[in-house]
Amino acid sequence: MKFNRSNVSVFALSAVVLAVGCVSVARDRGQDAPVLSATPSVPSATYKVGEKATWTIKSPTLSSVKYTAKRDNAGVVASGTLQFQNGEAKLEVLGDQPSFLYVELTTEGAKPLALAAAISPAKIEAFARPADFRKFWDRRIADARKVSLHPVITPKPTNRESIEYGTYQLDFIKGEHIYGQMAKPKAKGKYPAIIQFQWAGGPYPLDPNWITWRAEQGYLIFNSQAHNVLPTEPKSYYDALPAAIKGYSGIGTDDLENNYFVEMYLRAVRSVDFVTQHPDWDGKTLIVIGTSMGGQQTLAVSGLHPAITHSIANVPAGSDLSAINYNRSASYPFLPVTNPKAAAVAPYVDVNNFAQDIKSKVLIGFGWVDTVCAPTGIQATFNAIPGMPATGKKELVPMIDSPHNHQATAAQQKPFVDREAAWLDAIRKGEPISAR
Repeated sequence: MKFNRSNVSVFALSAVVLAVGCVSVARDRGQDAPVLSATPSVPSATYKVGEKATWTIKSPTLSSVKYTAKRDNAGVVASGTLQFQNGEAKLEVLGDQPSFLYVELTTEGAKPLALAAAISPAKIEAFARPADFRKFWDRRIADARKVSLHPVITPKPTNRESIEYGTYQLDFIKGEHIYGQMAKPKAKGKYPAIIQFQWAGGPYPLDPNWITWRAEQGYLIFNSQAHNVLPTEPKSYYDALPAAIKGYSGIGTDDLENNYFVEMYLRAVRSVDFVTQHPDWDGKTLIVIGTSMGGQQTLAVSGLHPAITHSIANVPAGSDLSAINYNRSASYPFLPVTNPKAAAVAPYVDVNNFAQDIKSKVLIGFGWVDTVCAPTGIQATFNAIPGMPATGKKELVPMIDSPHNHQATAAQQKPFVDREAAWLDAIRKGEPISAR
């Protein structure tokens, strides 16, 4: 996933945080030996309001370490210096309200170490959505559906003998198009469907390998391009695109009717419409899936389209878009909500505000030291989705030591990767999804 460096904290770009279970480790610059490690007092790193989040900090070489603790990675709630005795120190930070604590340990010569703890996370609430939210979206969807899709499917070669692969083009509003790639088993039949939405950056080409392996597993799969650009062109085509579309997140930030994310979500809705009309769909199972901005589209469209049965989002962007006005850490796409006009637009594209309308089963993964897609907003979205986790309606996978997916190690992302695989395997087989 690619981001403008100005949109991501210096720490998020420079830190290397390794996780072993619930132990965080920071290493000396240029060395393999750990200089700092931290273990929470409870493996879940989850505490109640009024309790102290507590870590044991260890170092074989340091005499002290500085720390800064922020509530929701915004307001500083504690800071100071820890002194090591026999290589060990204890860090305690009071959790005074439902939130995520973000703690940074720094010392000269070593890479920073990020820690996080959840404080009564089930009580974190989304901001109130506009009274006319559904009215706005019902109108925009109805207008988009006035344009017939007129699908054009172009078969393409693939080295996977058991599947068919190709690209598609759909008509869209303003004379634009929706583009994507698709794959399915060659054998005649009806198949469960997946729509994969894409992460931020670019625009960039879609890679056939992202979907063809899922078609081999027995899925009818579609991979939707988020932009009005062709899906599988050479690099030179994307390099030559206008600067405006490369900076798409800034389009219409203070103009609701022409906001780029409004149209991105409409593309997602019409993509789902396309799949529901496909003759090889089984008519029963329709999964939407995505990471970061792909997760943002996944959750938004899940609140807009009743045909979706399962929603799987890793480190979804787009939640808490007005966060900095409420002393919470902002998330991608980092809308300029200090501008009152942009602040008025943001709630209509904030994933939090689609959550209460989601009818599908939902799996979400989130990193607790993620400074691109903040955990507080994702937790608020999850809390707003109807249903209880114990019923299997929704599941939230914490990755306690993980930054954003493209900055994380495989070990840090493994909890979500394993659950996603378990969900998709069960769905494909028509079996109940096992409890974690």
